[in-house]
Amino acid sequence: MLGIGIAERVSYDAERNILFLNLEGLHVRNRDDVDRVRRVVEERCQTIGKKVALVVNYDNFLIDAAVSDTYAAMVRYMETHYYTTASRYTTSAFSEAQARRGAGAPACRAAYLRDGGRSACVRRGHGRRRPRRTMPLDPQVQAVLDKIRDAGNPEYWQMTPQQARDWHNRKAGILDVKPEPVFKTSDRSVPGPAGGIPVRIFVPRAAAEPLPVLVWLHGGGHVVGSLDSYDALCRQLALQGDCIVVSVAYRLAPEHKFPAGVEDSFAALQWIAEHAAELGGDPNRVAIGGDSAGGNLAAVCAILARDAGAPKLMMQLLIYPRTAPDEEFPSHYEFAEGHLLTRKTILWFHRHYRSSDADRLDFRYAPLICKDLSRLPPALIIVGECDPLRDDGIAYAEHLQRGRERSGTYQLSWHGPPILLDGWCGGCRTACCDSSRRYSQAGVQ
Repeated sequence: MLGIGIAERVSYDAERNILFLNLEGLHVRNRDDVDRVRRVVEERCQTIGKKVALVVNYDNFLIDAAVSDTYAAMVRYMETHYYTTASRYTTSAFSEAQARRGAGAPACRAAYLRDGGRSACVRRGHGRRRPRRTMPLDPQVQAVLDKIRDAGNPEYWQMTPQQARDWHNRKAGILDVKPEPVFKTSDRSVPGPAGGIPVRIFVPRAAAEPLPVLVWLHGGGHVVGSLDSYDALCRQLALQGDCIVVSVAYRLAPEHKFPAGVEDSFAALQWIAEHAAELGGDPNRVAIGGDSAGGNLAAVCAILARDAGAPKLMMQLLIYPRTAPDEEFPSHYEFAEGHLLTRKTILWFHRHYRSSDADRLDFRYAPLICKDLSRLPPALIIVGECDPLRDDGIAYAEHLQRGRERSGTYQLSWHGPPILLDGWCGGCRTACCDSSRRYSQAGVQ
């Protein structure tokens, strides 16, 4: 951890609109340190209420190579949103600039800072990561984004939670997504820790034999999402996977903060597994899945099921899951805006979901921090290449592999509710169908 408070190292000259940041002698060792720097500076800039010229002292400043990409991505994000210019000064020039009054800055300033000081400040002996190459957006995905933008609605973070939920439910209508017919659907309530939990059951066909069961947890940042908004996707999963899909409407924030959604999801999973036979399913072939926030909940439920000794899950399907305790992976900055799910929306979701910052230390909030990922069911993890949550999914897959669990990854172009892409984007349809087929094939092995 950083040895000195960052807040004391930030000052603002209102007359010249210059923000001074003195990082001299600091050593950034991990993502918590990066987050601490970002939070203090971002909060100060938001208080100022306009873009500022940044003057920063990087003398004797060290960054461990493991987080150099994260730090550089953070700097690029801050430059885009909060700075008019960013300049690197030596200690003497920095002190001179702070003391000087009147317009302008001292002539001895260094070159414009473009890489977060990474090239000069990465701690020696740790090497450097090669930048990840990003694929361009699929034309079909771009068409979806254009239609959503043309609808003219603000971003989620600009709405109240209820307005965001209403908009989320209307999105399918914008793209004219038509649900495919299945043999039977039914709504019911299952017991939960705070009362009944609504679920919707999708049966793909009349079957003489028990079918596999997939428990589905919808996305939506723990704030939006519903049985209706994920109806078409669940039909597709049921048909392609030849399995019974049970969609769960867990409690949402901010009315019900963490860990309410976790508790509902796990209670529903337990009940469904215990009553799989009466639903027409095979209790020995139960899997769990979800997208985004639902992928987070699915990963957590798989850990809870292992720890509880039941139910025995055969697979976990995690579509661009949110797994980290913070929002500091490079992809969170690289794709901070422009691809439907923005950084501002993610932060808005998480502020509504968390009860306090202490939640970040709980693996039920962030499964990536769970120390033991052994003895978990095989995982199929789908990530979006142009998605702020891309690195969350990749990091979790790597963590699972270190725990010697089987996991595979499948890359798409972006982050968007799968329902929006069904019938529009071949890549997402292929991924969802492939996911279902893998589950179906696993179920007969």
